[in-house]
Amino acid sequence: MATIHLSIVIFMPLAAALVGAFLPSRLARWAVLAGTVGVLAYAVAMIADFDRGAGMHYVTDESWISEVGIRYSLGVDGLSLFLIALTALVWVAATLAAVLREWDQPRLFFFHIALAETAVLGAFCAQDLALFVVFFDLMLVPFYFMIGGWGTGDRVRATTKFVIYTMAGSLLMLAAAVALGVLSTPDGGEISFSLAELERRSVSEGTQHWIVLLFALAFFVKAPLFPLHGWVPETYRSSPIVTIALLSAVLSKVGVYGFLRIVLPVMPEGSQHWQELFIVMAVFSILYGSVLAFSQDNVRLVVAYSSIAQ
Repeated sequence: MATIHLSIVIFMPLAAALVGAFLPSRLARWAVLAGTVGVLAYAVAMIADFDRGAGMHYVTDESWISEVGIRYSLGVDGLSLFLIALTALVWVAATLAAVLREWDQPRLFFFHIALAETAVLGAFCAQDLALFVVFFDLMLVPFYFMIGGWGTGDRVRATTKFVIYTMAGSLLMLAAAVALGVLSTPDGGEISFSLAELERRSVSEGTQHWIVLLFALAFFVKAPLFPLHGWVPETYRSSPIVTIALLSAVLSKVGVYGFLRIVLPVMPEGSQHWQELFIVMAVFSILYGSVLAFSQDNVRLVVAYSSIAQ
């Protein structure tokens, strides 16, 4: 396998934005676009180099906050590779579309676009639960400013709803992550948030039930699923088109990815306990989102409700 450092892939957009901060505003946008194109080039290289039988690729595993067992652990497998490629492709297209129009405070706007891509890529590459939580929560920051700062209409109300829903989900996930790390630690052992280690450790089935529910609520807000979708219509109605594209095409996939990456492999018994509820929510979201999408005459709301159905 080729030597590909995931840290470079993750932080390239943010580094390009920081360089752009010192350039004239006309050039700053092109610096961020160059960063997104660089990520796409890395994604293509990873796809060409990917060996399906080799397990986790391009692994980085360094001690970060050793006192509480948190590691800077990155890796890519088949599931995350597809989503990294999707992220890279969509961000190039969205950034190019943004480059071709004028913005108030363009350096700041393109900085938030770059920060959002770094956060999403970090979530797809993280192999430590605590690191995943950091990147997952970091996504809130740039989208908060892109909606509130460059949105239209009742953007304050939309931003408030977006923050309340996503912040509540983030707090639930933080509580679930801490509980999982602490309660899975064997007697005399050391706490660990490594996803691979958490899969090997055991948590009682009853404990899994409520931890899975906390994770599910957090991920289903991000997905979004009915009835946790209350932030979606107003957010899509008020956001810039570029932000809508990123929300619909990529950000909603992070919630589903987190469920597949963390909940199912680490807590299979707890997932099975709630599977009927999750199936009902999923099927109802498909029907509810599709019916409402067909009934809208506002293209933004068509995208909003079709995202729920997806």
